[in-house]
Amino acid sequence: MKKIANIGFLLIICFYTNSQSWIKVENLSFNTREYSEINPFLYEGDLIFCKNPKNKVFFTDLTPQGQPLFDIYVAKKLENGSWAEPQLFNEEITSRYNEAAVTISADGKEIYFTKNISNSSHEDNLFGIFFASLNRNGITNIRPFKFNSEEYNVCYPSISKDGKELFFCSDMPGGSGGLDIYVCTRTRSTWEEPVNLGPVINTKRNEVYPFIHPSGRLFFSTDGIDGGIGRKDIYFSENINGEWQKPVNLGEPINSKRDDYSIIIDDELKTGYYTSDRERSLDIYYFESTLPEFDDCKEIEENRYCFTFFDEGAGTLDTATLRYQWDLGDGTKIVGLEAEHCFDGPGNYEIKLNVIDALTGETYFNEATYPFLIEDIEQAYITCPDTVLVNAEVNFSGEKSFVKEFEINQYVWDFGDLYQAVGENVIHAFKTPGQYVVKLGVTNGKDAPEEIQKICSYKKITVLP
Repeated sequence: MKKIANIGFLLIICFYTNSQSWIKVENLSFNTREYSEINPFLYEGDLIFCKNPKNKVFFTDLTPQGQPLFDIYVAKKLENGSWAEPQLFNEEITSRYNEAAVTISADGKEIYFTKNISNSSHEDNLFGIFFASLNRNGITNIRPFKFNSEEYNVCYPSISKDGKELFFCSDMPGGSGGLDIYVCTRTRSTWEEPVNLGPVINTKRNEVYPFIHPSGRLFFSTDGIDGGIGRKDIYFSENINGEWQKPVNLGEPINSKRDDYSIIIDDELKTGYYTSDRERSLDIYYFESTLPEFDDCKEIEENRYCFTFFDEGAGTLDTATLRYQWDLGDGTKIVGLEAEHCFDGPGNYEIKLNVIDALTGETYFNEATYPFLIEDIEQAYITCPDTVLVNAEVNFSGEKSFVKEFEINQYVWDFGDLYQAVGENVIHAFKTPGQYVVKLGVTNGKDAPEEIQKICSYKKITVLP
């Protein structure tokens, strides 16, 4: 029995299993053992993040004892792909206390960040969100988020692509426990009251570092969901018809046995950065999918197994007892001058036109013999229903794929809904109605780009409510 894979990428990225061997993870060159590097955010190709080189002044529940406080830094990406030495991001938002967790609007005009709400060294100096104008002249017009409080933390902002929703964390009264994730909606020039994302997302423990992706997926970290890989794991959820879906663990190697959090992912869900202490130091890691990309996919063609056989040279038999009989090479025999037949599949058949005795069934003589080769069309073949129901598990098979030039060692599925899977046979459920273009790419499984051979096909699937 063939093994059924049910896995996905973020990438690509969406995950169903606890191990994705096609995801490469690497520790960035500017990380240090002396300090913590956390909270990455991509901005114009550079990486904004937080680092804690400050002297010990005070600590809050969100700043563990024994750790210096955080500043916001930027590391510029060089032309050769390496990183320049990180520099302080901006003097205007740097103070004696904590600054962390940056998010920037899609138009690049507004920056949001976390910092302590007062210039006090008191241990209860809590976190708030601040935002400011961002332009070529730097950062101006710094102002506090209207829902900051001296009674609880408001922190870790993430702004949606359209700028209308701000996701953040807070331990304000009325939550599920610890830090919960909230969202505020902007109408005209003001923010509406915070809305708790509810018990599907928030647990009795801590949900932290939300990242709202342009696709609408919400990534976050929590230590409150049973069955995780480590202490804090990264999950994602989707909002469908106004309801958040059960969070999905990103699995290894993104998550580890220790803390993993604060993820940022590119628009195509193929590469990203996040924080982990898997090497006993809080560092920023880069990850990317090593799955091949497929271009010029062709719509699948149905293989032809049905044929009509006739022989133009066959004459009329002038005896009442003789008949023409086609022996089609697969055990099928049909009496008549023409024969219509559907074969079970490809193969090398020998077709015979015999003259038989109609009374005894014995072959009187062989009129003609033809070699007959049936080959599947060279393509990545998708076997699945044309129409399915929303949320129904659907079996997808690539078993009938046929390639002459190389041996297939890898099957990569793209379901057209930002989910992917790997395997000859996979299972997938579509979460919203509509028409989807399902792609299947097959390769020879080589690692070196110059050695990879691949082809790709697609099939249109209708998903009904």
